[in-house]
Amino acid sequence: MDKKTPIPKEFRRVDWDTEFPPNPWYKEVYYFFWRLWGYHLSPRSLYHHIKYLFQYITRGYSDKQCWSLDWTFAKFAIPRLKTLKTMTHGHPIDFKSIEEWHKAIDKMIWSFEFVLTDYGSEDFDFEDYKGWKKMNDARIEKYKEGMNLFTEYYWNLWD
Repeated sequence: MDKKTPIPKEFRRVDWDTEFPPNPWYKEVYYFFWRLWGYHLSPRSLYHHIKYLFQYITRGYSDKQCWSLDWTFAKFAIPRLKTLKTMTHGHPIDFKSIEEWHKAIDKMIWSFEFVLTDYGSEDFDFEDYKGWKKMNDARIEKYKEGMNLFTEYYWNLWD
């Protein structure tokens, strides 16, 4: 029988309750106010909050939304594509039926939702990298198919 090597201490799962006891109440209160002041109420943060609000009111978007434009655009497109799917009365001439057009819209929606999951990285598996890569490559192909449909039928996204 093979003898399993013990897992090194740095790779063991941590029992948080025994190794890290909870903080006393006064530390919790301190950390709450420290986080509140450090991020939301500091003069620098207040300046940025006001700046982004002013930009949003005057331009319709703020610089903060441009930091990850793919994510911002996906958040914008998904509800509108879902609404278009429910209220559409026709389809492009390339499709034989409205059901085919709805399937194409579903692929577009799936591709934008894939962007919001950080391109499938949330289920990364270190132990089975090859299996994960194979699965993720299939999802990347599905993503590309939906984006190609979006670009091909961009001018047909109206009712």
